[in-house]
Amino acid sequence: MPSLDIIGGANGSGKTTVSILSRYKMTEEEMKKLHSKIDVGVKAAIAAAIERHRRLGQSISIMQNGKIVTITADKIAVIQNQYHSESKV
Repeated sequence: MPSLDIIGGANGSGKTTVSILSRYKMTEEEMKKLHSKIDVGVKAAIAAAIERHRRLGQSISIMQNGKIVTITADKIAVIQNQYHSESKV
């Protein structure tokens, strides 16, 4: 039976890579590893973007409790985790 797979995500999140690789028969374990790598990459990109805004004095807008909230740069916490490296920003 034919199937339809819908792949969604932000720019740079790996949609094209997944769509190309999904044409090939991947094991569930290979697919989990790929998803994990994409997840780490997306989180690193988000952390880098937030840190860049903080350093440049630019505000960010987020969704909080169903509402859009703008956070000024001086209120953005410094991101120091496994997904962010100062050398990559």
